[in-house]
Amino acid sequence: MANKLFDFKKSKVLSLAKKAIKDKDTREKAILYASTAVNYFFVAFQLYGGIRYESVWFTALGVYYAVLTSVNLYVGLSHEKQGREAWKVFRISGWALTLANLALIAIISIMIATPGVAVRNYSPIIAVGVTFWTFYLLISAAIGIVKQWRKKNVIAMAENSIQLIGATVSVLMLQTAMIASYGAQAIEEARKALEGVSGIASASAEMEKAIDDLIQIFITSNRITGVLVIVVVLTITVYMIVKGG
Repeated sequence: MANKLFDFKKSKVLSLAKKAIKDKDTREKAILYASTAVNYFFVAFQLYGGIRYESVWFTALGVYYAVLTSVNLYVGLSHEKQGREAWKVFRISGWALTLANLALIAIISIMIATPGVAVRNYSPIIAVGVTFWTFYLLISAAIGIVKQWRKKNVIAMAENSIQLIGATVSVLMLQTAMIASYGAQAIEEARKALEGVSGIASASAEMEKAIDDLIQIFITSNRITGVLVIVVVLTITVYMIVKGG
């Protein structure tokens, strides 16, 4: 009896697996739910980093990506809609992203004006996690472009727009995490070396200047990336609103 029950369960699991492989809708939903689960996992990771290191920057990005993931899920579940209904989904997602991106632009502007909000001494684990996250989003965006080219429909266009926004913002987040994790460490080591030669006035002054120049390079590059991200995000969002009518 137990063997029969086991065989029944096994056959049921196999039949569901075969259905997921053969049935296009089932397969696409499985991929959508899996990618959503991965996205929410990284959202939790970002929120943890924000709370653990008391970072407004990472906390805000965690909330932003939670909204982005939710909008992407909404669009993905609407893949069967066509015509005016599909354009309605496109328009709603565009306005939802507009509100989220206005908040994003505000936090990036604060980061540009006050680098200390984002550039702090984080653990290298944060940088490693953000690196995986960024490459995952870039690959997803590339797949989305191919999918849109093949399907050439409104829903695929909306999904691709959301993925491009997520990938673009993740590049800024990666740069910030790298500067905060490894740049801060390099500066701290340089300052310790400076303390060792503090008796030599000329060497001390030169090293202090070099450290200040290094900090300014980090801050300037982060600001430039922040401005570029704002331009790209605004462009995609305006395109979605105008295109959606």
